[in-house]
Amino acid sequence: MRKFRGYPVDYLWNEMDELMATVEERLANALSERCVPALAGRMGPGFRPDFRVDVVENDGETLVIADLPGAKRDDCSLHLIDPTTVEITCERSEEDEKEDEGYYVRERCYGKMKRTVKLPSPVTEEEAKARFKNGVLEVRLKQIVEETGSRIPIQ
Repeated sequence: MRKFRGYPVDYLWNEMDELMATVEERLANALSERCVPALAGRMGPGFRPDFRVDVVENDGETLVIADLPGAKRDDCSLHLIDPTTVEITCERSEEDEKEDEGYYVRERCYGKMKRTVKLPSPVTEEEAKARFKNGVLEVRLKQIVEETGSRIPIQ
């Protein structure tokens, strides 16, 4: 349990906010293969939580791989929020077809997609590389090497 300097009620509100954010993120991820209108409306207009990511650590580098089917490179953007968090945003536009005209099943999603990914180690944007090919985005980020101690001179 964390120590809290302030009013106990403030501590409880902070804990509830963190819990609700976790629940919403897990729910969005669990339902990501379906376009659930109620969830999409709750997360913001046009939001579609429908892409998966892999995060891999390898030789001082963090690799984030995101599947963005149907998206184009120019419709995607990356933002390093802090050294341990990257945000991927993409907007997939719908073809010019009339709504429900001749459709038996319509499951493909269109609209804005956004995913905030927590990274296992701090990274830097220096020497960052991103590649988009066939609907797959690969982002390579160099990990920050932090020294664990320093020498203290004795006088």
